[in-house]
Formats: sequence, C-alpha cells, structure tokens
Amino acid sequence: MLEPQRTNLIDQSEYLGAWTDAGTTSTLSSTTNPSGSNQSYVIAASTSNTNALRYNLTFSASTDYSYSVFLKAGTSEEVRMQIYDGNTFQRLAVNPLNDFEVVDQSGINSYSIQNYGSGWYRVVMNFTTTASAGSGYLQIYPDRTGNLNNVEAWGAQLEAGSYVTSYIPTYGTSVTRAYETLYNISNLYQNDSQTIFLDLNYDDYDTSNFWTSLQVGTGLNDWFFFGKYQNSIRTYIKSNNVVVYDNTAFVGFSEPQRIKILLKYDSNGAKTFLNGSLIIDQSYLGGFPIPAFDRLTIQSYFNEKTLIKTQVNQILVFPTALTNAECEQLTTI
Repeated sequence: MLEPQRTNLIDQSEYLGAWTDAGTTSTLSSTTNPSGSNQSYVIAASTSNTNALRYNLTFSASTDYSYSVFLKAGTSEEVRMQIYDGNTFQRLAVNPLNDFEVVDQSGINSYSIQNYGSGWYRVVMNFTTTASAGSGYLQIYPDRTGNLNNVEAWGAQLEAGSYVTSYIPTYGTSVTRAYETLYNISNLYQNDSQTIFLDLNYDDYDTSNFWTSLQVGTGLNDWFFFGKYQNSIRTYIKSNNVVVYDNTAFVGFSEPQRIKILLKYDSNGAKTFLNGSLIIDQSYLGGFPIPAFDRLTIQSYFNEKTLIKTQVNQILVFPTALTNAECEQLTTI
C-alpha cells in the first residue's frame, strides 16, 4: 500500500513511561510487541475507574485526526481511549477479553480494530476537533469498570488525517514519514501489451486529480496516463510527441469512495475498466508505436511527485493484456 505523508505527533510512542500517570501505574514488560522487539507496558488502574495514562499536546481546530494504540488483553474488561481537544471529549472503549468488542463510543467519526496476531490489536479512533480546539491531551483508561485491572499497550500514534496509516515509531521527537510513490522502475514496462490494476480509496476527490502514468524519462513526449480527471476517468497516450489516444468517461465521484480501475493495452487499442465494467474502449489514432516505458508513477499532477490524498490498497501489473472477462472479474467490488 502506498501511503501519504503523515507525522506521528506523539514524541514518545513506545516509552509510555514518559506519559503522565494520573492514578495509573505503568510497568515495563518484556512481552514481544508487533514489531518483534520485547518491550511494552502493562498499564493498571490504582484507585478507581477514572485513573488514566495521559499525553499532553496541542490540537489544530476543525481538523481530522486518527488516534491509535496497540493493545493486548490483560485483566480489564473495558479499556477506553479518549481525547480532549481543549473544548470537548471524544472516546472509544473496547473489551479486550471479548476480542476487543466495542462497548462504548462518543463523538468520533469512525473506528477500526485490527488484529495483528499474538493477542495484539490496533485500536483506532478517527475524529474531528472542534472549531475552538487547542491545548488538550490523549488518554488511555486501563479499566473503566472500577476493578483496578490492567491492559498491555505499545505503539501509540496520533496523526492528522481522516484514517489511520502504518505505525511510525518515535523516540523523543515527532517523526514524519514522506509520501510514497512508484517511479524509476527500469525495464518493467517495456512490453507491447500490458495490464495495470489499482484498488483505491479516494479521500478528497474534488480538490485533486489522480494519475497513474507510464513515462520515458521525465519528459512528456512519450507518455501514457490514466486515472481520475475531475469527475471523470481519462485515458491519454502520447507517442513521439503525438497524441494517439485520448478518451474521457464521466463517472461522478463521491467522497470517500473505493474504486477498482484497470487499464489494458496491446497493438489493437486500449481499454479502461472501472468497478467491473468496461468504460473506455478505443483504437489508436494512426497506429501506436509503443515506446519503451521506463517508469510507473502515481501522482496527483503531471510529471510531479506531489502529495496525494488517496489510499492505494493494491497495485498489480501484468506483462500482457488480460481478457475482458478477467478485467471485469478483477475490478468487481
């Protein structure tokens, strides 16, 4: 999966002993965590169900965030993750002893529970801050039942964005992971027939186009791109600085939206499939001397490695043109 640029705003994502104990005890454990190292923390309530581990920080107003923590069952039947943005509280509570079933939530936009094996689950809450957000904090309540039980925790992350991305470890300062692209993949796209498939989640469809392009070098004389163009899907081919294929099919996007898009080409023409249907089928204009493409690029603008607001779930490249039936099956959601 290709991911956008994100920053883990928590500067101690694994050393939970640096967080503020508000009636909790945090004990270093040698349990193997999801990264494979032998380190996590057992967090326990000391006096009541209001005991919580806290991390102070400043939120931006009216901003989407995703807060996630890796948790492993201890003795607690209700563990709560909560944020206070300086104006309001939002929360998500789970029961680790019942496969992390959600038992309470308030104010959040969405959540996800991801099983990482060996008893570890990544619990995620996605939320939007209020217009008056400012100084606030994150919290982990180890036991909301009042029985002074515990839970094991590791790998906390807070990132600006409407969905969670892969874990970014921090050790004393926030860390930014650069956005990811595919480019400069030599000799992979030099066939006279090809199929390229993408499974995407559009997050901000109305402010950005999204292209998948084959190119020779960094110029635009030999260029083959397909993807989202405003509210349409467009396929465009230029060979030796001559446009030999240009076709657009109106789709109408909503936000957020998952799509499966596929382009196949051979000496007869190019076809574009979207969500199980053939939407563009056209022969070339005056023949098609196929260039020896040397790179596949995923980007939001022509020939630039720019930030994309799209989650790429899967990319498949076949060194041949699949049959129409295979394309329909592969792109069906």
